[in-house]
Amino acid sequence: TCTQCSGAVYSAGGTATSCSSCPAQTTGWTRATGNGWSAVTQCYETQTPTNCYSGTKTKTAKSDGTWNTATNNLTAKGGYKVSGTGDDATCSACGNGYYSANGNDNTCDACPDATSSNWTVATTSTTATGYSACYETRAATNISSYCDSGVLKKTAASATTWNTATASTAFNAKAGSIVSGSGDNLTCTQCSGAVYSAGGTATS
Repeated sequence: TCTQCSGAVYSAGGTATSCSSCPAQTTGWTRATGNGWSAVTQCYETQTPTNCYSGTKTKTAKSDGTWNTATNNLTAKGGYKVSGTGDDATCSACGNGYYSANGNDNTCDACPDATSSNWTVATTSTTATGYSACYETRAATNISSYCDSGVLKKTAASATTWNTATASTAFNAKAGSIVSGSGDNLTCTQCSGAVYSAGGTATS
């Protein structure tokens, strides 16, 4: 009788009495199976890399029984982007200072530009899913030479703007100086005249 090939095999028909195997499975890939394949070029294997939202990488067989370079239609999870091509395509973390808001973003968006070169932009996670994870900081000692410690912090108000700064850790002034101002203008100033200050959190 005549029977149909099934599995990861094929046959050109004719006087064939057995089905030929598809190329050996590549490590980490899933070799597909089918019914009635008539040529090696119908063989294929697939892979969906970790952290990809959807899509697959697919390698089809060449006529010589080896695999073609993979093609892909991958989309990344929020906080990740598709990187690399062909066999090397994968979904990787956006990284510090970047985010991807949607489950099918293939690129990462940068946090708002730093207020100035004196501010350092970062994100709460290397897999941030929205601009709300963006923040920038500036050390109090870089704001004023009269500051002893403390950090100003701004969180993202939108994809392009920052909220008013807050003190994320206590501002402390050096002895003879005080903490003054608020928000973006929080700083430390030196006492002058017939006055004194032990420093620390003193505001007058």
